[in-house]
Amino acid sequence: MARLNWSSASARDRAARQGSETVNGLAFPSSPPARRPSKADLRREIADAERKITRTIRCACGHSGQVVMLATRRHKKLRCSKCGAAQ
Repeated sequence: MARLNWSSASARDRAARQGSETVNGLAFPSSPPARRPSKADLRREIADAERKITRTIRCACGHSGQVVMLATRRHKKLRCSKCGAAQ
């Protein structure tokens, strides 16, 4: 039964686990994992997106209101809920 070189076996396992490759005996570490955006950044992105899809409608009758629009319906005409005029 052959003897096992435990240091080279652990080095192989570590290289496989960490994703480094050996080139002429030199080991280069893999790139660090991508960082997750913070919750504050995600909330800021959501607020910006909501601002882009929220529209304030003003009618000739004096009625105004805010409408959340889908991006696909952004250029559609809307009707006033009080007088029924198209906007």
